[in-house]
Amino acid sequence: MSFGFLFFVPSPDTGTPDGYLPDNALLSLANEHMNTLEAADTATTVDLGQKEPPTWDEAAANAPAQIIDLAGWVNHHADLGAHDPNLPPAFRFLSVSEYPVTPECGVLHIAVPFSTAEVTGRHFQFKAAELGVCMVDDMEQVWVNPTGGDSGLRMRDSLDTVTTHVDRASILAVLGEDVDRRRRADQGIPFVVLEVNGDDSTAPVPGVRYVQAALTGAGWVVEYRTANRHYRLDDGEIDAGNALDSITTVLAEYASGDSASFLAHRWSDASAELMM
Repeated sequence: MSFGFLFFVPSPDTGTPDGYLPDNALLSLANEHMNTLEAADTATTVDLGQKEPPTWDEAAANAPAQIIDLAGWVNHHADLGAHDPNLPPAFRFLSVSEYPVTPECGVLHIAVPFSTAEVTGRHFQFKAAELGVCMVDDMEQVWVNPTGGDSGLRMRDSLDTVTTHVDRASILAVLGEDVDRRRRADQGIPFVVLEVNGDDSTAPVPGVRYVQAALTGAGWVVEYRTANRHYRLDDGEIDAGNALDSITTVLAEYASGDSASFLAHRWSDASAELMM
């Protein structure tokens, strides 16, 4: 049994000022691409009932460079490319259902064994975020949203979706959707984590490795972490009447590198709570 992942590069003209698209809009694009792939599959079916795959040159001529790079990377690391797929060398750590993978209609759809979808998907996710490629699975879960460009940070929500364009608008969209999703499901804790993509020297606020916000049963918790200490935002800093907007402002100050405003809030040292 296989599980599929779709990879595509959105058009630069997304209709938003900075090019960022929220996940629900990204899913609409993914559905359009899947419909195109299904139509192409039907049109290229031969008498034996087998699809004639495009040659690599044909695929490369009709796919963005990022998609070609991703396909090449997957083929280089795919277990089925080993002389003995049952005993692949260490560098062939990707478990795939078909080999080689080839772009079609300008996108890439990869099937993997269902049993290894989570592990292989994480490898795909890291590479897709690096290349700026959208990643959506067959269950319409967004794994990577790179629209709007790479701001140098990585934002993750409670579904572990990675967003590479981190500013006030995207933070508000991601956190707001996570809160709404968890409220509808009546389970789970909505949260976002903003972290550096690289070593600590790239942090927008020097010394701050990551900042996170979560809506727990006891209310909102906003925290940041340095190399040795853990700090929590005082409750009085959160506007109870408009908590989502208030928290988004704090996170956006970190993302934009506004150190003065971010650190000027009242933060309490919560490091002792983390000690065993």
